[in-house]
Amino acid sequence: MRERRKITNLVLALGAVALGAIAQGRFVVREPGDALILYGVAIIVFIYACRPWEFRALCHAALPRSAAGTEPPAEPLVSPGLSSDPGRVAEGVSRPAYRNPWRLRLGIALFLLAMLCSVLSLRSFGQRGGSSGAWSLYLASLVLFIAAFYAWEESRTQKPSLAPPGRKELILLAIICAIGAFLRFYQLQSIPFGLFFDEATNGLDAVRVIQQRVYPVYFEANYGRGALFIYLLALSFKLLGVSVLTMRLVTAALGVLTVLAFYFLFRQLFGPELGLVGAYLIAVSRWHINFSRVVFDAVLLPLLAALSFYFLFKGLGIENCGGPPPMPPDLRRRCSRRRTDFLWGGLALGLGLHTYAAFRLIPLVILLFLLYKVVTERGFVKRHGLGVAIFVLASFMVFAPLGQYALHNWKAFTARAKEASILTKRDQPDLAKALWSNTRAHLLMFNYRGDRNGRHNLPGEPMLDFATAVLFALGLGYSLYRWREPRSFFFLTCFVVLLLGGILSVDFEAPQALRAIGTLLAACFFACLTLERLWVGCRKAFGSRAGLPTLAVIVPLLAYSGWANFHTYFYRQARDFAVWNAFSTPETLTARTMKALGREYDFYVSSFFYKHPTLRFIAPDVTAYKRWDVSGGLPFREPGEKPLFIFLDSQKRSDFLEAQRYYPNADFEEVRPPFGGPPVLYTIHLTGNDLRSIQGLMAYYYHNKEWEGETALEHRGERLDLSWPDDAPWAGPFSAEWQGVLYAPQYGPYLLKLEAPAKAQLYLDENLLLDGSGVMAQEVTLAKGNHALRVRAVGAEGRLRLWWRPPGGEEAVVPTWALYRPPVTNNGLLGRYYQNLDWAGSPALARIDPRLSLYFHITPLPRPYTVEWQGVISIPVAGLYAFGLESIDDSHLYIDDRLVVEAIQPNEYREGSIELTAGFHDIRLRYTDRSGHSHINLYWTPPGQGRQIVPSQNLYPPQGSYAQVLPPSPPPVAPVELGELALDFVSAWGSQGTGPGEFNEPRDIAVDIAENGKGRLYVADTGNRRVQVFDSEGQFIASWEGGEEKFVEPLALVVDSQGDLYVLDSEPGWIYRFAADGTPLGRFAGPEARFFHPRGLAIDEADRLYVADTGGCRVVVYNTAGERLSQLGWKGEGPGEFLEPTDVTLDGRGAVYVVDTSNQRVQQLDPWGGYRAEWPIPAAGPYNGPHLALAPDGSLLMTAPERNQIQRYSPDGTLLGEWGSPGMAAGQFRIPVGLAVDQAGNVYVADTLNHRVQKFMLWGGG
Repeated sequence: MRERRKITNLVLALGAVALGAIAQGRFVVREPGDALILYGVAIIVFIYACRPWEFRALCHAALPRSAAGTEPPAEPLVSPGLSSDPGRVAEGVSRPAYRNPWRLRLGIALFLLAMLCSVLSLRSFGQRGGSSGAWSLYLASLVLFIAAFYAWEESRTQKPSLAPPGRKELILLAIICAIGAFLRFYQLQSIPFGLFFDEATNGLDAVRVIQQRVYPVYFEANYGRGALFIYLLALSFKLLGVSVLTMRLVTAALGVLTVLAFYFLFRQLFGPELGLVGAYLIAVSRWHINFSRVVFDAVLLPLLAALSFYFLFKGLGIENCGGPPPMPPDLRRRCSRRRTDFLWGGLALGLGLHTYAAFRLIPLVILLFLLYKVVTERGFVKRHGLGVAIFVLASFMVFAPLGQYALHNWKAFTARAKEASILTKRDQPDLAKALWSNTRAHLLMFNYRGDRNGRHNLPGEPMLDFATAVLFALGLGYSLYRWREPRSFFFLTCFVVLLLGGILSVDFEAPQALRAIGTLLAACFFACLTLERLWVGCRKAFGSRAGLPTLAVIVPLLAYSGWANFHTYFYRQARDFAVWNAFSTPETLTARTMKALGREYDFYVSSFFYKHPTLRFIAPDVTAYKRWDVSGGLPFREPGEKPLFIFLDSQKRSDFLEAQRYYPNADFEEVRPPFGGPPVLYTIHLTGNDLRSIQGLMAYYYHNKEWEGETALEHRGERLDLSWPDDAPWAGPFSAEWQGVLYAPQYGPYLLKLEAPAKAQLYLDENLLLDGSGVMAQEVTLAKGNHALRVRAVGAEGRLRLWWRPPGGEEAVVPTWALYRPPVTNNGLLGRYYQNLDWAGSPALARIDPRLSLYFHITPLPRPYTVEWQGVISIPVAGLYAFGLESIDDSHLYIDDRLVVEAIQPNEYREGSIELTAGFHDIRLRYTDRSGHSHINLYWTPPGQGRQIVPSQNLYPPQGSYAQVLPPSPPPVAPVELGELALDFVSAWGSQGTGPGEFNEPRDIAVDIAENGKGRLYVADTGNRRVQVFDSEGQFIASWEGGEEKFVEPLALVVDSQGDLYVLDSEPGWIYRFAADGTPLGRFAGPEARFFHPRGLAIDEADRLYVADTGGCRVVVYNTAGERLSQLGWKGEGPGEFLEPTDVTLDGRGAVYVVDTSNQRVQQLDPWGGYRAEWPIPAAGPYNGPHLALAPDGSLLMTAPERNQIQRYSPDGTLLGEWGSPGMAAGQFRIPVGLAVDQAGNVYVADTLNHRVQKFMLWGGG
């Protein structure tokens, strides 16, 4: 009976693990409520099954009483045969009997010398900072301190309580370390791809240590970092040279050392077998692998914490709590713990305080545990007080320089913590709600949704793999049940305290795997605890034959864990765009190119990249590059003596396209990820000829002296420096006019001088400045930017020259790089920037801003400041215009001195309308900048068009006359003439039911339009969890209920060019593929895609699939092989952002249309997600959201479910027609959702709540 009960308990424990796997599976499919309930049941079953397997000699040396409840027998404090020391102390901190008094005296002398060196080093640190002398004294104090304790420590004759590892154990440990090394060094040069800002900053600090020989105690740059990691990098640079790979070799090596540290710690806690398991878990942990390959000092936290815990446990005698004791208890009690264990534990703790800021929580963990021991263990202070004192003193000795620095520089020391603290910065105003949200997110990050930062994790993926997550959850539950036991108490405390590093961080980053990296220790402990209980259960059930059953249980779990972490990191994570782009990838690409091209080129870089640490580290020799200005950067102001290379960030696409208009013959490249995706960097390569092609003015010559009649000659000149008659076009009388743009490189007073042999005129911004002959001069204050320039002169013998003297410069002929001809213009508005909040006084800066879509990465003035833009706007056609504003702070738009719209709330789009006639209208825009992330966007919606940024060509700065201005042409007419269409009812079929041809809330339709198609119609019969197949007349053909698994919620359908059908099963997120005969051809996406109730599916001519991930607020693009190609959009209300999109379609001409349901609009995007236009649509819910289909004439058909209508729009958003009404009659609808159009113009509508399909015919149109 007893044997049967043992086997029953083992089966129950294994069942609990299986139930935990089911619970984890519910987390995978995003059902956290079900998962938590199942995990709760699994933990209860596991605890019940494990109750009979009592701990054997739990924490033997730490428990104050024996199993019988009596005090353990007195333990000899010296080795047998040695005389007893009258001043002996209790077990755990035994003081040896010194037969040689010189040993005692030597130890005292070394200790006193150590204290003296420590005091002198602290004094030197305080006076001179981190000098080499101060560090020498500091290191000497540590060496003397260690030597003093070894001088006091007598050699032992007893064997240690844990036997040393045998040959087999060492071989297995070597294999595990090799696995850990492989996972950390494999493809280290390419994964991760880029070098992040913080990594580069660490590298630059290490370079400065070598070059400048400065040795600070604390590095204050980038909010401050401890010095230990920087000095390790500096040492590696001295040995291996300065490179990104060298830095990553350091962190990878530290990661492998962490594997060894975990082995020692878990061997101490669990014994040899589970010590190896603990080492394996950290070796294959994707969480730890990730940070072992990133140049962050956080990688030192698990290493030094594990070492500190190991030596502390060893000193306290907490060991091998769960397995059989490796030696008899009476012998264990005779084993003295060495004081040097406490010494090394304290040294590791002190070193850790010189690393990542989150390590400062480790002393709190140890303090709480020691208080627990004092309260629960009688005589603890007597037995271990001296050892704990040594531990504290050792940690203080190491920490002392940093502690002294912190006392005198508290603000700098805590700057990093304050910057990331939820107490000072958060999105949720209510602190209690923010803390609860953070706590919930961090508790769930191990099993459910992990860190969303691509540098820390595959965004949203649980921090633990499937198998480890199950073991972790069961072990955590079991530890809560046995919380009074020392091991459980310690690691529960460790888990809670170190989780605070993430919980107390800013809420918009939650969960934060980096700041909570210390919880890896607790996570591995809980997983090992579960395996230990299973191992004990196998031993109880099978006795000496337990080896094979134990391996059969544990080895598959560990093998799966290793494979899952490898596959996730090196395949999924390495090919994820958010991860690839998170490591300052554009800056890295820029730096590598600059380094390769060297000093033979001139460079412009985006303001985001300028002086970026990544550029400074990778390309330290390339320093003469310029910042691409946020406004007015084009054209490039270079003389063309060297080729020019320009790097623009992904937000500068408009500049990239505009540069193509200026320099059509230059080399342009959009840099994308190697696995596909949106551009992350735009590069422009310009030769000297490219640069000179638009420099200079256009000259127009006339056969008279009045600049009248037809132009006799047009000539592209350079600078205005001519000598007549040598440079004259012909010998007879003539006059000439030069037109173009004068670029003012800075705001301020300019002296303009014109030298002419006869009558001449100079117009600037169509204001006549100079008129006469000879040498004429005028001083004028110019805003920075482009100014319209016209110079007229009558031909005569002599010199014609245009001079200037810019602010702070010398008088000289206006250089070629300051003169431009078309397509360069002076479009834009004049912005006056004031260093106050009321637009008062003289402006501190004035410049021509070509367009009003500005993000100030570097603000033009220190905050707070105000700006007023003025000029005119050209209205192409009369009508009602809507203008919109979106800015970080207040903005107000006036047209013809009438307030049209104002935006008061940060980042909130506001809109107003005004009726305008064709022609020029005064425009004035006021903006206040008092907050971070400074930006302002000015939109308009012209009649019959979608919303867009006001084009630069429609804006002009104030000038004397606009007679010379050629207004932009009205928008071109669409190439397809869209006439009126009629939608006539043809037929309907279906009713509510489960039989063939019956429906239960059908929600989408697809038609087979492939060449080999048979006119088939596919209907997503969502409520019946199936897809039904019909011919075009509604005759039932077949019904499919699933592929590899049965459908759960089939919601969207498309057919590819080969006639294969794709079914989006929304609930689990799978996309199933079927041949036309119903043969399953596989599936992709699923839980790995991390969809949240997607509702729409579309396919383009290249058979790329577009998934409207409704809850994920994005559109995800796949190919038919199931490979993710890109993502369009993200959550938000701005252009290119979505709130619960329900469908997407494409027009075959490069436009992507997305039904942005909760924003009540349709957005038109380019194929890479670039915003083009939008138009409003009727309100609808996301579950029964509108769907789109392309009509044969290029117009768009859309269901309006809440209106029970079908609507027709032009590609620019003009409503062309609408049909339908609520009801059950022919042509009436009850919540129409999906629709499809075949090549013959038949329109099929899923009439969802009428449980039928209706067929219509489009008639007429272009």
